[in-house]
Amino acid sequence: MTPIPLGLFQLLGSAAASVVRPTNSTSVEGVSFDELLELARSGEIASGRGVEIQPDLDLTLTNDQLARLSDAADRAMASGATDVVVTLDGMALRLDVQARRIVGVVDLHRQRELIGIDGFISAAPAAEGNEPVAGPGVGTLPESPSLLKALSQIKRAG
Repeated sequence: MTPIPLGLFQLLGSAAASVVRPTNSTSVEGVSFDELLELARSGEIASGRGVEIQPDLDLTLTNDQLARLSDAADRAMASGATDVVVTLDGMALRLDVQARRIVGVVDLHRQRELIGIDGFISAAPAAEGNEPVAGPGVGTLPESPSLLKALSQIKRAG
Protein backbone atom coordinates (compact mmCIF):
# COMPACT_ATOMS: atom_id res chain seq x y z
CA MET A 1 0.00 0.00 0.00
CA THR A 2 1.36 3.43 -0.93
CA PRO A 3 1.38 6.07 1.84
CA ILE A 4 -0.86 9.07 1.17
CA PRO A 5 1.10 12.32 1.05
CA LEU A 6 0.40 14.81 3.81
CA GLY A 7 -0.61 17.39 1.19
CA LEU A 8 -3.73 15.39 0.31
CA PHE A 9 -4.87 15.44 3.92
CA GLN A 10 -4.29 19.18 4.04
CA LEU A 11 -6.41 19.62 0.90
CA LEU A 12 -9.14 17.48 2.43
CA GLY A 13 -9.02 19.58 5.59
CA SER A 14 -9.32 22.86 3.68
CA ALA A 15 -12.25 21.52 1.63
CA ALA A 16 -14.04 20.34 4.77
CA ALA A 17 -13.51 23.69 6.45
CA SER A 18 -15.11 25.49 3.52
CA VAL A 19 -18.41 23.70 4.09
CA VAL A 20 -19.16 25.98 7.06
CA ARG A 21 -18.82 29.53 5.80
CA PRO A 22 -18.63 32.09 8.61
CA THR A 23 -20.60 35.30 8.17
CA ASN A 24 -20.18 38.59 9.99
CA SER A 25 -16.47 37.68 10.39
CA THR A 26 -17.28 34.90 12.87
CA SER A 27 -14.31 32.55 13.23
CA VAL A 28 -14.97 28.83 13.65
CA GLU A 29 -11.42 27.88 14.60
CA GLY A 30 -11.15 26.55 18.14
CA VAL A 31 -14.93 26.60 18.64
CA SER A 32 -16.65 23.60 20.24
CA PHE A 33 -19.44 21.71 18.50
CA ASP A 34 -22.01 23.10 20.93
CA GLU A 35 -20.83 26.64 20.21
CA LEU A 36 -20.96 25.99 16.45
CA LEU A 37 -24.50 24.64 16.79
CA GLU A 38 -25.57 27.76 18.69
CA LEU A 39 -23.95 29.97 16.03
CA ALA A 40 -25.86 28.05 13.35
CA ARG A 41 -29.14 28.38 15.26
CA SER A 42 -28.65 32.13 15.55
CA GLY A 43 -27.81 32.48 11.85
CA GLU A 44 -24.24 33.66 12.45
CA ILE A 45 -22.74 30.92 10.28
CA ALA A 46 -24.12 29.63 7.02
CA SER A 47 -23.71 26.39 5.10
CA GLY A 48 -23.60 28.14 1.76
CA ARG A 49 -26.05 25.53 0.43
CA GLY A 50 -28.95 26.78 -1.63
CA VAL A 51 -32.61 25.82 -1.57
CA GLU A 52 -34.34 24.52 -4.67
CA ILE A 53 -37.98 24.65 -5.67
CA GLN A 54 -39.81 21.45 -6.52
CA PRO A 55 -40.11 21.45 -10.32
CA ASP A 56 -43.90 21.02 -10.45
CA LEU A 57 -44.53 24.14 -8.33
CA ASP A 58 -45.45 27.29 -10.21
CA LEU A 59 -43.22 29.46 -8.04
CA THR A 60 -40.55 31.96 -9.02
CA LEU A 61 -38.36 33.59 -6.39
CA THR A 62 -35.72 36.30 -6.56
CA ASN A 63 -32.07 35.70 -5.67
CA ASP A 64 -32.63 37.64 -2.44
CA GLN A 65 -35.60 35.43 -1.51
CA LEU A 66 -33.59 32.28 -2.27
CA ALA A 67 -30.72 33.55 -0.11
CA ARG A 68 -33.14 34.19 2.78
CA LEU A 69 -34.61 30.70 2.30
CA SER A 70 -31.10 29.25 2.47
CA ASP A 71 -30.53 31.04 5.77
CA ALA A 72 -33.91 29.81 7.07
CA ALA A 73 -33.03 26.24 6.03
CA ASP A 74 -29.73 26.47 7.91
CA ARG A 75 -31.51 27.67 11.07
CA ALA A 76 -34.19 24.98 10.72
CA MET A 77 -31.57 22.27 10.29
CA ALA A 78 -29.61 23.52 13.31
CA SER A 79 -32.78 23.34 15.41
CA GLY A 80 -33.45 19.74 14.40
CA ALA A 81 -36.60 20.47 12.40
CA THR A 82 -37.27 18.35 9.30
CA ASP A 83 -40.44 19.77 7.71
CA VAL A 84 -41.14 23.46 8.30
CA VAL A 85 -43.32 26.31 7.10
CA VAL A 86 -41.21 29.31 6.11
CA THR A 87 -42.89 32.69 5.92
CA LEU A 88 -41.41 34.75 3.12
CA ASP A 89 -42.79 38.07 1.91
CA GLY A 90 -46.42 37.21 2.69
CA MET A 91 -46.13 33.60 1.46
CA ALA A 92 -46.07 30.44 3.56
CA LEU A 93 -43.82 27.83 1.96
CA ARG A 94 -43.34 24.22 3.03
CA LEU A 95 -39.65 23.33 3.21
CA ASP A 96 -38.24 19.81 3.33
CA VAL A 97 -35.23 20.72 5.46
CA GLN A 98 -33.09 17.65 4.70
CA ALA A 99 -33.61 17.94 0.93
CA ARG A 100 -33.44 21.76 1.12
CA ARG A 101 -36.40 21.91 -1.24
CA ILE A 102 -39.60 23.95 -1.26
CA VAL A 103 -42.28 21.30 -1.71
CA GLY A 104 -45.42 23.39 -1.53
CA VAL A 105 -47.21 26.65 -0.87
CA VAL A 106 -49.23 26.41 2.35
CA ASP A 107 -52.62 27.90 3.11
CA LEU A 108 -52.38 28.48 6.86
CA HIS A 109 -56.17 28.55 7.14
CA ARG A 110 -56.33 24.86 6.16
CA GLN A 111 -55.26 22.78 9.13
CA ARG A 112 -54.85 19.71 6.96
CA GLU A 113 -51.89 21.36 5.20
CA LEU A 114 -50.08 21.66 8.52
CA ILE A 115 -49.99 17.93 9.23
CA GLY A 116 -46.40 16.80 9.64
CA ILE A 117 -45.01 20.30 10.13
CA ASP A 118 -42.53 20.38 12.99
CA GLY A 119 -41.57 24.04 12.89
CA PHE A 120 -42.31 27.55 11.69
CA ILE A 121 -39.60 29.99 10.69
CA SER A 122 -39.43 33.48 9.23
CA ALA A 123 -37.27 34.40 6.24
CA ALA A 124 -37.77 38.11 6.74
CA PRO A 125 -35.23 40.58 5.35
CA ALA A 126 -32.24 41.07 7.67
CA ALA A 127 -33.47 44.52 8.73
CA GLU A 128 -36.62 42.98 10.20
CA GLY A 129 -34.73 40.26 12.07
CA ASN A 130 -35.44 36.56 12.24
CA GLU A 131 -36.46 34.65 15.31
CA PRO A 132 -35.45 31.08 16.10
CA VAL A 133 -37.43 28.16 14.73
CA ALA A 134 -40.64 27.50 16.65
CA GLY A 135 -41.90 23.98 17.02
CA PRO A 136 -42.06 20.96 19.31
CA GLY A 137 -39.29 21.05 21.87
CA VAL A 138 -38.87 24.80 21.40
CA GLY A 139 -42.11 25.79 23.10
CA THR A 140 -45.79 25.15 22.72
CA LEU A 141 -47.06 26.38 19.39
CA PRO A 142 -49.88 28.60 20.67
CA GLU A 143 -47.43 30.48 22.93
CA SER A 144 -44.65 30.74 20.34
CA PRO A 145 -43.87 34.41 19.60
CA SER A 146 -42.36 33.58 16.19
CA LEU A 147 -45.41 31.54 15.17
CA LEU A 148 -47.80 34.26 16.27
CA LYS A 149 -45.69 36.87 14.45
CA ALA A 150 -45.57 34.73 11.29
CA LEU A 151 -49.32 34.12 11.35
CA SER A 152 -50.06 37.80 11.89
CA GLN A 153 -47.82 38.73 8.93
CA ILE A 154 -49.65 36.25 6.72
CA LYS A 155 -53.01 37.58 7.87
CA ARG A 156 -51.98 41.20 7.17
CA ALA A 157 -50.62 40.28 3.73
CA GLY A 158 -53.74 38.30 2.81
